[in-house]
Amino acid sequence: MTKRLFQYFFVALVLISCAVPRSAAQYNGSFSLQTVQATVANTATCTGSAQTFSTSQNIPNFKNLGQTSHLATATSSAATFQMEIDGIDNLGNVFRLSDLQVGVPTSAKGGLVVTASGYMANIQISVTCSAGATFSVSYSGSFSPQPPNIAGALLVAVDKLPFQTAAANANASTTFPTPTGNSSGTLIFQYAAGGPTGSTVQLQCLSNNSNNLSASQFAIATGTGAQLFNVPAGSCPFVTLTYTSGGASATTYTLEYVFTSSGSTNQIDPCAAPGVFKNIATFTGTATNVGNLMVASSGTAQIYVCGWNVQVFGAASPTAVLEFGTGGTCTGPTVVTGTYAGSASPGQFFSSPPITGSHAIVPAGKNLCWFSGGTTTSLAAEVIYVQQ
Repeated sequence: MTKRLFQYFFVALVLISCAVPRSAAQYNGSFSLQTVQATVANTATCTGSAQTFSTSQNIPNFKNLGQTSHLATATSSAATFQMEIDGIDNLGNVFRLSDLQVGVPTSAKGGLVVTASGYMANIQISVTCSAGATFSVSYSGSFSPQPPNIAGALLVAVDKLPFQTAAANANASTTFPTPTGNSSGTLIFQYAAGGPTGSTVQLQCLSNNSNNLSASQFAIATGTGAQLFNVPAGSCPFVTLTYTSGGASATTYTLEYVFTSSGSTNQIDPCAAPGVFKNIATFTGTATNVGNLMVASSGTAQIYVCGWNVQVFGAASPTAVLEFGTGGTCTGPTVVTGTYAGSASPGQFFSSPPITGSHAIVPAGKNLCWFSGGTTTSLAAEVIYVQQ
């Protein structure tokens, strides 16, 4: 009997071992990182203010699954349009992760595309467009380490359209970040029909603390052809473009800013061209609160400021600033440099950054001056320039 029980027990063990598969042989399917695709907005109406769409808002398929690569594409009928991708941290702070897309290209070659990278608690897409128009936005998220800045995304980064079909009889201004922190590029201005006489476009480079780093002003002709203006290279985290109307007009204009892409050069900059002769203007003297003429205007030629050196000394807080304006003392000035504060003799010496391009462009009809400030200010100054 004992032998028979043993045989039953042995058979039972064999059957159990056959019935339970080995864990090493189990197949549970294929696994991969998930991608995210969502229609964030579909023919939504622009309000004229920032409209935000976040992964925390329960928008279908717009989820945060840990993706680190982000792509937003859009279409719009708006005259003005801006789009960016933001990240929101655990404290609710919002940080812009992408470049700022500015404008709606009318050509099929353009597009509204921005890319960004980084994992955050939530991802947000922000759109600002002219009230009454419509827009649609799509989002794609994946886990690639860095989204490539090519094709449409690169075009959006270097080619900005801050003013489209804007009224030529009204002043207008806008501020936006530059794609690489450098101002080098070309402004393209065009009237739809004959524009008002005396209009100007001013470009100011600003620091993150809104300090003025440099300024250039361009005189606008009244014709309908495209007008191209070289913008010199220089530190420019943020840029402010200001259109000042010359007077009454029924037409519109478009203002485009094409930044010089990394690895290329702005070939129309005479300061950067090795074959272009550079002039040097000098001044030595004592003056108080007055513009000291350095370079006078000449016909339709512009003054390209390639560099400068100045020694500022005297009593009671002597200062100096390079500027351009009208007349022999540059009245109604636009500053080119910050204010340099000197001291008693031998004073303080200041110099521009190395010449890699124009630091400022003085429009035709304007003179270039060193302005002397303080009770008694003595200057020993020079300006390196090209006039053409």
